[in-house]
Amino acid sequence: MHAPNRTRVFLLLFGLAIPTQAFSQLLSCATVQGNWTWPAEDSSFVLNQGASGTVTGYMLTSTCAGVQFPITGTNSSGSFTFTVTGLYGVCGSFVNWLTFTGYLGQPGCNYAYGNWSNSIPNSGGFGQDDPYPPIGSSAIFVKPVDVPTSETSVTPTAAQWSTTYSAPWIQTLVGGLAPSEFEGRGVYEYAGIGPGNDTCWFKGSTVKIFAAVTTPGFEWYISSKNAWGGPDFIGWNLAAVQYYRTEKRVPCLSTRTQQMVIDAAYSPQNPSSYGPYTNSSGGSFYGVPYELNTLGAGITATTATSTRNGKTSTNTTWK
Repeated sequence: MHAPNRTRVFLLLFGLAIPTQAFSQLLSCATVQGNWTWPAEDSSFVLNQGASGTVTGYMLTSTCAGVQFPITGTNSSGSFTFTVTGLYGVCGSFVNWLTFTGYLGQPGCNYAYGNWSNSIPNSGGFGQDDPYPPIGSSAIFVKPVDVPTSETSVTPTAAQWSTTYSAPWIQTLVGGLAPSEFEGRGVYEYAGIGPGNDTCWFKGSTVKIFAAVTTPGFEWYISSKNAWGGPDFIGWNLAAVQYYRTEKRVPCLSTRTQQMVIDAAYSPQNPSSYGPYTNSSGGSFYGVPYELNTLGAGITATTATSTRNGKTSTNTTWK
């Protein structure tokens, strides 16, 4: 990796002009909160975001070591603006203020791009609209990707079971810096560690064996308040339950593991587990694994069950 250029911060604080980039894309990442770095200017930004979208924090630069320049601004649906003040006369700067207006990029919501302007007035661009730039690129404006520490599940009631798909589990991501930290992100499922098991299946069965994640790389969109935008259906549907009962395979069960992965743009500060994955459509993306789940399902003569990480939903209405 190339060492940061420690002279370029003068372009912002001392009024020298560089070309302005044009950006117009609006994305739906929920928060700009985090510790951002801009290697091209050897600057960093510590940003906090309130529930109403207000942004506060401070900027640090190598030319003024230890000095925190205050920041105020707003963010809405991934479009943000914030202004750095307290610059004039500090470390010889003759700029009164410096404003950044830009966008948070998907996937990952951990890179930003847009334009800056100052009181001289001069202006230019920051960051780049590229989630996977060449490693070591100084043009990036990034933070370490936010990764959930876990997720919680709401146990579905028997009345909520879908006869077509089985038991619908809805998850909420845990561990964000803000209540909506992961909104605008995608999570994916893959087969976890070790083989699964399906004692209901038999050779010649018209129901496929159910011993692993059925659609590796399937994506759920995080819609709001860190909740999944749709259910994870776990278990057999009504037709399969009736079939195995008719075939006298019950009681029987299925167990398997599920590795969850969250999307991430490139940042030098990303976890070492950051790496390429293939989604269910055959496309490539980068992400970080965050939780390994144990999934299960069972059938008896009178019940069907669905299990996710120690929680079990029981359906006694399917006959």
